[in-house]
Amino acid sequence: MTRAASARELEISLSTLGRKIRRGEIEVLRNGRRVYVRLEGPEYVSGDALLRRSLDRKDKLQRTVWGLDQRASGFERGRGEAREATSTSHQTNKELEEAYRKEQAAHGRMR
Repeated sequence: MTRAASARELEISLSTLGRKIRRGEIEVLRNGRRVYVRLEGPEYVSGDALLRRSLDRKDKLQRTVWGLDQRASGFERGRGEAREATSTSHQTNKELEEAYRKEQAAHGRMR
């Protein structure tokens, strides 16, 4: 590619491209005064390799989903326990409020 096209492709300025070329970070081909930048093109993979990659990705995703399901189950258990504790606390609170009202009523009758 030309320098200008390469800079556009890499989304960098021409001066940045020049620095990268001087540092050896980008490979170039010189033909007289012309400079052509070598950029990596698309990777062409065989059907078998694509299938293997797909199966590996599928297995990885299945493991991820299994792990997330385990976490979700733990959260569900925790939520159930929290609901039970909240229910128990509400009941205890109601009992304490009732006892407090009875004590206030008894105290009011004693005056």
